[in-house]
Amino acid sequence: MPVLSVNLVSKTVPSQSGSAIPHPSSLIFCSAGASINKLAWLGELQGFDVALVYYGEEPITPPSTKYFLANKDFKIPNFIQLARKFPNLLAYDYFFFVDDDLIFEPSLFYEWRDIVVKHQLDVSQPSLTHESKADWGHLKNQKPLDIDFDQFVEIQCFCLSRHALRMAFPFFFMAKTGTGLDIALYQLCQRHNMRSAVIHQLMIYHPPRENKNTVRGQFSEFGSFNPQLSRFIAFCFDKEDILANLSHSSRIFGNTNPCMVRIVATLRFMYARMQRVLKRTFLTRVTRK
Repeated sequence: MPVLSVNLVSKTVPSQSGSAIPHPSSLIFCSAGASINKLAWLGELQGFDVALVYYGEEPITPPSTKYFLANKDFKIPNFIQLARKFPNLLAYDYFFFVDDDLIFEPSLFYEWRDIVVKHQLDVSQPSLTHESKADWGHLKNQKPLDIDFDQFVEIQCFCLSRHALRMAFPFFFMAKTGTGLDIALYQLCQRHNMRSAVIHQLMIYHPPRENKNTVRGQFSEFGSFNPQLSRFIAFCFDKEDILANLSHSSRIFGNTNPCMVRIVATLRFMYARMQRVLKRTFLTRVTRK
């Protein structure tokens, strides 16, 4: 099967002031169903190439994007299938992954890329509006923070540098959805000194789903949804309880930087230890009576 060639040199696009500014090669990826023809940003962007995978049931006319594939699967496996068909797709400087149900202004991509390049971010995402569906409290918009570095990023609207994608690609092959892959990205950032951030300068709206039983909600214990990926992450990083520590840090403190997560892990360990001591003391007194 022929492979599309890609010109991956930096592109020159007009800025808001009218001057020409060179930008790194950038790809937007979206796995979309029936909403594929309702994506507000489709066809309105300069300086970005677009890759779409259609997972819907009804036949459609393929949109005029750089890459297109029809494949009924979750978004991460769909990205893998697209990369298999178009290997040159992996040579971009930055990869923007967006869900098809998100609502935002198309200009967000320009602002987002400028921030990513300025701060040399490897993993990033915009914040969520307070009305959005969010499994992680620290992702809700906190304007005073501006850009919150070293934070956990969810797999719904995120950007990876080519380096980050290269580091994370083995985990992509095992991922069914973003669940678990987000944990891997967080730990890869720490191991390889990659910069991550939640960008509170930017906001997106993630509508609540009619079916509230999300994958994360149905499978509260890390690994029960995708045991293979869970075992691989535990093997690579030797941290099996990272999800619980991250969840507590996000919910209680609104912060998931590594320092805070370590503090939470220590507090949880001390609390569990105290419970065991108190339980042992109580049982001893009951036995003596």
